Amino acid sequence: MMPKTESTGTTIPKNRRSYIYIAIFLFIVLAVWIAIFAIPSPNEVQLSDLSIQDLSDFDFSNTIYHSNQFWECWHDVFYTPADFASGIVTEPGRPRGEMDFHTTQYFTYRVRFILPPGKTYGFMMRSVDYSMRIYINGDLVDSVGNPGETREQTIPRTLRRTYYAQPQSGEVEIILHIANFVHREGAYPPRLFFSTADNIAQRNDADMLKSGALFFFLFGASLYHLGLFLMNRSRKTALLFSAACLLIAFLDYKLILGFFPGYNWFAAIRFEYINHYLVFAVLTMFFETMYPNLFHKTVTRLFYAITGIYIILTLVLDPKIFTMLLYGFSGACALLAGYILVRLAKNLKTRSAQSLLIFVGLLPVALFGFDDIVRVFFPFGIGIHLFLGRSFLTPVGMVFMVSCYSLAVALDFADTERRYAVALREISEIKKQLAERKTMRDLSVFGFSERESEVAYFLYAEKTRDEIAELLGISRGTVNTYCNRIFKKARCRSKEEFAALLEE
Repeated sequence: MMPKTESTGTTIPKNRRSYIYIAIFLFIVLAVWIAIFAIPSPNEVQLSDLSIQDLSDFDFSNTIYHSNQFWECWHDVFYTPADFASGIVTEPGRPRGEMDFHTTQYFTYRVRFILPPGKTYGFMMRSVDYSMRIYINGDLVDSVGNPGETREQTIPRTLRRTYYAQPQSGEVEIILHIANFVHREGAYPPRLFFSTADNIAQRNDADMLKSGALFFFLFGASLYHLGLFLMNRSRKTALLFSAACLLIAFLDYKLILGFFPGYNWFAAIRFEYINHYLVFAVLTMFFETMYPNLFHKTVTRLFYAITGIYIILTLVLDPKIFTMLLYGFSGACALLAGYILVRLAKNLKTRSAQSLLIFVGLLPVALFGFDDIVRVFFPFGIGIHLFLGRSFLTPVGMVFMVSCYSLAVALDFADTERRYAVALREISEIKKQLAERKTMRDLSVFGFSERESEVAYFLYAEKTRDEIAELLGISRGTVNTYCNRIFKKARCRSKEEFAALLEE
């Protein structure tokens, strides 16, 4: 049998200059990332909690005003503009802060403005309370779903709409009927954004452009990593990362609402929650597959079990119930995210460029995701969404994660190419030694493919299957497959029999 050859390239030397290139790459990614969210948009100013706002002297040249605090509230009743005009409504509206939204399912809200006359104004709001009727200056302008006094009378729907009006005298009165019998949030009043029509249109365009950029970036990343998996089935991390990108791309409701305004709310809310659960489960699988010995199996299996239970409950329970359960899942996600960060930080002692990139890429996902999680419990979270001007931040952080992981994959491919070059040199040396032994049988008589021949040479050189996988940049399972094919074609059962067969 042929003596073992020395491995000359299984350990790739680190090039410190590569870290400089990595830093330059991350700086470019960060610059592009910031540029996307620096798309020009009018300034936004939050107003105080007054029921009547005299804004006739306010500057609307490049400013949008907003608040959800200045609504007058009447609970368990729907008052129309005619009711207010006729004097039927005698009790004054109560401030928003005095309302108990979890025990009352429907409200009337009113706000009045005095604006500079002669201009067209835009009023933008999202019907966060799942059914809403809108009156502006006495006219019924829209009904998102159908708010009713009972659950049977109410048709839930959630949309973001912009309404335009040109008040001749400058006075604007907005009245909302809001009902919520199907969701944990209660019948809260929406946050109202208003300014001139041009400013509102500019804000909406910028917001849609940012959402579109996020969606298509993540969707494109999903297709790219899916392609990597299809080209090399051993790279399961690429498949899991592709799935994570796709799930996170669909977390942003704005594009879906824009393309499918007539959706079924009960199906959509279940899809939204199941998608939310799967995002965290798939990301956990991704990190566990990438670092199989880094995480405790008990922790990850427990989280997968929790995710499965929540998905089942979402499918079988009423939305009013399973939306309340989100608090528990959000707490579990926060604990898991902290655990993964700690374990990845521990893994940095390996001084691997790939590990550093994965850790750096995860930081904004964890930070922004934590803000999203905290806002389940507290309205303002930790405040990052206020700074970036977006209501949901996990997709934003994922953009940076995609860039870091893509560079890590590129480094891994470069290492694989270097290892393969070393493997080819070793194969050349083995061929040379075989040629010197004229009594050896040539491999061509067995009908091996090119990769099967490479594996066969290493088997004859008494390389282990793990060493072969490392040299050729393939998985141990793929090596096993090639070995089985080799033994079948050579009609033998082990590498010892194969070596003996060559020496006959």
